[in-house]
Amino acid sequence: MKERPIIFSAPMVQALLDGHKTQTRRIVKTQPTDEDWAYARKALGGNTENAYPAVSDRGGIGLRIDDQQTGSFLAAATGFFERNNHCPYGQPGEALWVKETFAHHVQAIGAKSDEDGPFVYAADGEAATQYRLSDKWKPSIFMPRWASRILLEITAVRVERLQDISEADAIAEGWMRRPYISDDPQVHIDAARDWYRDLWETINGPGSWDLNPFCWVIIFRRIK
Repeated sequence: MKERPIIFSAPMVQALLDGHKTQTRRIVKTQPTDEDWAYARKALGGNTENAYPAVSDRGGIGLRIDDQQTGSFLAAATGFFERNNHCPYGQPGEALWVKETFAHHVQAIGAKSDEDGPFVYAADGEAATQYRLSDKWKPSIFMPRWASRILLEITAVRVERLQDISEADAIAEGWMRRPYISDDPQVHIDAARDWYRDLWETINGPGSWDLNPFCWVIIFRRIK
């Protein structure tokens, strides 16, 4: 099983461990240009009104039109679509190992090497903090493979605009219900989407939600 690293914040790591998070969205590195859309419209006969972004069998991005007479058609386009012909996070059946904020456990003092020492993880909260070997946490980007405790198997990959996320998918992103919001779904119908919008802007900066970029949607299950 081919493996790739992926970084998650401490709250999202906790959601993974709790089984609440089964999706993640990452921005497609190169967004489409006007020229890309012009080519796509031409490839689809000038009609993109009912077209939507999709992933081909080989992992590339294109525009798909579902028609009852002609069936689904994935536009073979250049530019944006060729530049993104493979999801950088992997394909179904491949795996992601999680990088998170970590530190050596106090028991690592007697270890012969870094690889031999046990680790503590910031996502575990106060219980982990008291067993840190040093006062500082190591950023997730520096986590080596052997220190990772979470392995995710990719079950599906698709492409969609950020704001197309559904309430169900926002819940699958690891929704954490705010204390002041009732459990009654009628009180605040889009509670999870609102939470995810705020989370997105916390990570990507103010106004990033309104940009509505194309995103890779990676769906997974935890296998370790």
